[in-house]
Amino acid sequence: MRTILTAMLALLVIGGATACQETKKKSAKDKTAQKAQPGQSPADLSTPLAKVDDVVITVGELQERLNRQSPYIRARYTSLEQKKEFLDSLIRFEVLAKEAERRGFDKDPEVIRTMKQVMIQKLMKDEFEVRVTPDWPAAKRYIIENLHYDLKARVIFQSRTKFWKRDGVSPNIIFGEQELADTWAMAEDVPTSRGLLIGQARTSLAENSFAKFRALYPGKSQDIEQAMLVNWTLDPYAGTCLPLGWTPGETAKFWPELIRPYGRIHFASVATHCFPNGLEAGVRAAKVTAEAIDRG
Repeated sequence: MRTILTAMLALLVIGGATACQETKKKSAKDKTAQKAQPGQSPADLSTPLAKVDDVVITVGELQERLNRQSPYIRARYTSLEQKKEFLDSLIRFEVLAKEAERRGFDKDPEVIRTMKQVMIQKLMKDEFEVRVTPDWPAAKRYIIENLHYDLKARVIFQSRTKFWKRDGVSPNIIFGEQELADTWAMAEDVPTSRGLLIGQARTSLAENSFAKFRALYPGKSQDIEQAMLVNWTLDPYAGTCLPLGWTPGETAKFWPELIRPYGRIHFASVATHCFPNGLEAGVRAAKVTAEAIDRG
């Protein structure tokens, strides 16, 4: 199904691309353009590394895929051997995608719904992106293009009892699955015998998260009555979750430029406050920004 082209020299050309800035956006229609690094030519970027049926993975695509990762992930792929591992992961992705397509999963309702969600998210991002004239300064533009956020949905399980206590199981569980990443108990201070678990997932259907919980929960007496899911990715103003971190050495590229206003435009989010994370950080950042605006 696949023909792997051993291109050691092409991989070497990539050099330190994993530590470089993500490809800059040139226009609304050219946001994924591949940018040559110093010493690379367009011919270098088009050098094929692997082929899966009709899909060709080039040096430029491998470089662009690496640069699209968070700083923590990019730090894992700095050596030649590590880049080859990343290439292998891209090949496996394409092989599995081809097999899934062969089996007709591209017509599955959830697959179609997920694809629509991604398209809507991209549309909303393009529609509501703040465009300024003159353009952002280089330091601010770097942050806008390289401050990445996680994409997750909030899963909510309402149960008849706090069954995990009866089972002697902690409700703080890491499942590590797309349908259900983790869960933890909420509202424990409320005087009630009923239970409430919340978690995170990368799915659009609450029933998928519930099914995964039932399959992987280590206890025997779960009595969940209702499963709900809040899909933040469809929110045009807050479609992302918590910001991803950056590696040591990159802090100076983000701070304090991250919180610095540009003219009358101020920046407030969970990423712009020193409080660890979550809603509290966002509220505190908004308060600081509102006070700065009020001072004029």
